Formats: sequence, C-alpha cells, structure tokens
Amino acid sequence: MDFIDKIRKGAPDIFLTATIDLALFPTKTEILHEAFRAMSVGADQIYTARGPHIVEMLSKEDIPVMCHLGLVPRKSSWRGGLRAIGKNAEEAYKLYNDFKFYANSEPELINDFVILYDIEINMIHEPDKQIGFDKFKRRLLRLKESFENSNYVLNFVLTNSSMYKDILEDEEGNFYVYKLVSDSNDSYKSTKIMILKGKSYNKNLETLDADIKDLKGPPWVVKSQIHAGGRGAGYFKNSFNDKGGVQVVFDKDKVSSVAQSMMGNVLVTKQTGEIGKKVNRIFIEEGCDIDREFYLSLLVDRNNSKVMMMISAAGGMDIEEVAITNPEKIINVHFTTYKDISLDDSLLKKLDITKNQLDELTSIINKLLNAFTSIDASTIEINPLVLNNQGSFVVLDAKISLDDNALFRHPELAELKDLTEEDPLELQAAEHDMNYVKLDGSIGCMVNGAGLAMATMDIIKQFGEEPANFLDLGGTANKDRVIMGFKTIQSDPNVKSILINIFGGIIHCDMIANGIVEAVKELDFKLPLVVRFQGTNAKEGKDMINNSDLGLISIDDFTEAAKKVVELAKG
Repeated sequence: MDFIDKIRKGAPDIFLTATIDLALFPTKTEILHEAFRAMSVGADQIYTARGPHIVEMLSKEDIPVMCHLGLVPRKSSWRGGLRAIGKNAEEAYKLYNDFKFYANSEPELINDFVILYDIEINMIHEPDKQIGFDKFKRRLLRLKESFENSNYVLNFVLTNSSMYKDILEDEEGNFYVYKLVSDSNDSYKSTKIMILKGKSYNKNLETLDADIKDLKGPPWVVKSQIHAGGRGAGYFKNSFNDKGGVQVVFDKDKVSSVAQSMMGNVLVTKQTGEIGKKVNRIFIEEGCDIDREFYLSLLVDRNNSKVMMMISAAGGMDIEEVAITNPEKIINVHFTTYKDISLDDSLLKKLDITKNQLDELTSIINKLLNAFTSIDASTIEINPLVLNNQGSFVVLDAKISLDDNALFRHPELAELKDLTEEDPLELQAAEHDMNYVKLDGSIGCMVNGAGLAMATMDIIKQFGEEPANFLDLGGTANKDRVIMGFKTIQSDPNVKSILINIFGGIIHCDMIANGIVEAVKELDFKLPLVVRFQGTNAKEGKDMINNSDLGLISIDDFTEAAKKVVELAKG
C-alpha cells in the first residue's frame, strides 16, 4: 500500500490492484478504511482473500474488488508457496468458466467478471533483466486479446511461490518489473553421492546379457522396482525361490533367470497388502563388500516445522524392528538451516565412526539437504547406507518421496510419474478434479471438503465399519462430477452402501441433490444410499431426495446418518 502513489506516478496508465493484507487489517472497519485509502492514492481495485461477506461489503461501497480465485490452499507444500492455478491459457480459461459458475451461484455479489490469471510472467527471462512498463503493458494487452470476450478484465499477479518479483524505481522515478530466481531446481542433479553402478529395465530385459558384462561382480543385486517398501522381505505370488523382491546373486549365469522370473510377477510386501504389486521395472546393480549398515533419512517433522535427519547404526534392512524394540538407537537431528550443516562430534560415539567418516557423512547430509529443498521432497530415505571394506560410505538403496503439492514447480519430475504404479480409480478421479483414495472397507463416502471427509470416515469407524474410500468432490462440484463420483465408487466391488455428506456453502445442496438423482437414474444405481445435507439450500436438497421415488434416504443428523449407512452395509 505504501508504494501505490509512487507506482501510479511511474506508470499512470496501468490497471493497478491493491492487496489488503489479511493480518494487518482483520476487521470490517479496518478493511474498509484501508480500501478507501488505497483508492484515494491511485488504486483501480482492491484484492482480498477474505470471504464473500467482505467482497459484498466492498462492492456495496462501489469499490471494485477482486476476490480469491485461482489459489488452492490445500496445495501448499512444506516449503510454503500456495499452489496457484492459471499458469497457461488453458488453465486461465478454465478459471474463467469456474468463475462464471460462482457468479451464477451468487449473482448478488458479483457485477463484473475479473479473471485472475496467475502466471510466472514468462516474458521476463533473465534474473536481472528489466522490462519497462510500456513493453510489459503491451504484452498484457496481447494476452488479453486472446480471450473470447473482450469485456472481461485480465489481471496479472506479479507474485509466484517459486520466484520472487519486485518493483524497482530507477533514478528518474520510473518503475520496472523484474524477477529474482531462487536456487536452481537443477541443483539436485549435482549431489555426487557415491552409489553403485547399475542398469534399469522397464518390462524389457533384452539387453541384460550384454549389460551384465559392464557390471562388476560377483555379487550382483536384482531389485524389483515397485512403489512399496519391504521388498526384500516380501514374496512373489508366482514363487520361483524362497527369496524376496531384492535378491543377491553370485552366479552371473543366474542373474538373467532371476530377473526374468521377477519381471511381470506380483510382489507382496507388508505395504502392498495381499493384492501385491506387479513388477514392471527391474534394477540390476553391482555388489558391494559391506562392513557395516546404517539407516539414514531426511523428512519433514511437522510437529517441529523443521527438516529432520534420522540415522541409526543399528538400522539398515531391519530399521522397522529397531524402531519397535530399540528406539533409543535411532538418532534424530533437526535442522534450522539447510546449507553448510555441521554434524555434532557426539555422533562419533553414537554411530561408532571415525572423524574422517563423520566429515564424509556431513558432506553427504549437505548434499542431500540441497537435493531435498531443491526438489521439494517430503522424504529421502537411504536404506541401507553402508560402510564398505575401505571405510567409505556408499548408498545401496534409496527412496525419494516428492511433495505432490509442489510438483507444479517441477514439471521435469512430474513427467517421471509411472502411471502403472497408480490406482486406476485414483487416476480417473484426479482427471475430474476429485481427490480419491481407495481403502479396504465396505462403505463408500462422497463428501465435499477434506476435513468433512475425514470426519465422515472417523464416524463410520466409530460404528464398527470401515470406509471404502476417501472421496472429496471439491468446492466446484456439479452434476457431472457427482456422476463421476458414483462411477468411481461403484467400480469398487467391496462397497455395500454409500454415505453422501454435503455441507452447502458456495455449492448449494439442491444442486448436488439434482446431481445425485440424475446420477442414480443414469447409472441405474442399486446400492443403499444415505444422504445428509447441511448449509445452503439444505431443505430444498432434502425435498428433492425424498421426492425422487428412488429409495434414497435423507437424514439430517450426522451421527444418525452414519449409523444408518453402517446398518445398511451389514444387511
């Protein structure tokens, strides 16, 4: 706010939006006072992330207001930075259509459309390159013209979670836009941690016999590459020996046969459950002369809001058992900074290592922290980290879990996603902007809002049954999404009854009710169905359910609705 008059002086012709800080102006009176002040010194409109009641208040005072659209709070990563959508024309146009939906839902609050198009400002390419406002404005106008309806205002936000932008004033009082790029996302590629040479195969093992000549041995290690832990202690459904999904082979002639037996087989581990996972990828690496095994991981400790290192000299392959029987042998170290870390000398005795080995471990941790922060990881696990017979640390196996909420910052990593490792129902739901997780229970759940979904699953468990899924329709649910939700739940043969729990806010309950009725008719849905509505137009929605003549059950009370759906599941 303090720079509005200066910005207006330096760029008199731009459309200028002023943001009202959430923390500094919490009350209606303070918001209104600050809005009038901003308009008086040159702002064209006010931006607020507050709810519809604040938008309504400002609009009634004839203050042009831009509300909160295009930002998804649940997509915030551990490093911060809310997930902003609308970074390309396709996403921006989708925002435009979504906004029309909201406008139709709450027409009394919205008189003029504003498209919030949060973009990385891709016309500014170099960290220190400055672009004058005239040139900047021309580019904005060209982008604006790309939209079908010229009556709509195209507004660009000059902030982004992965890049910091600022407005600078030159000697003549002119303002320029520039961006300062944070640490390169490529930095993780240069970690240079000692690993063993190996070769990866995806469904095809044709080159294995030739490749094995370049891998030193014996031994050789053949690994099933599935997205589950406990591979070494697992077993194959089509058993070919008494070993698990990670096998050490000392005879070069048997490497190929072991790999062939693994590829396409189903590996069952503690994490996969009895269904197991099909092995589509094999990794074969050189063996290692191991002196000692360690467990090492980096993760986000959300209780302390810090990145934490877990390390144990008693770990390695049996770290889960150590955690249960000897938890004191697992050492936790929290980091307040992620660069130039120095590990305490107390680890010398705790890990029984030399000073040179501690220095080597320190170097590894610094490189891992660099990778961890650069790629927005949630976990980096090395199990085992070993000391070879030369006394040097070697990474034998590693797993990296990425923060899905931060993948928009890392398209090169998103492209690596192996869809064969994903549940097909979860993929189907994601394509329709629904959050779906398949579970092992018998009661299907369809809810709007993650918090309400968790509460719904909890109360089902309280009455002695298990939820079959987590399904959040999201805040823009409509008939098509409801139908897709039904299709997804119906695809699970374990579902015996369904509870639909909707809290109407922006989304009206009668609209959801209409979607339910249409979906049941269209899909010829036969499973017992309990519907609970609260909030906007709940009575109208309930009446539509009760008058549908489809055998649907409407119950107002949350507890009674849960009790009924459990009863129906038990028959």
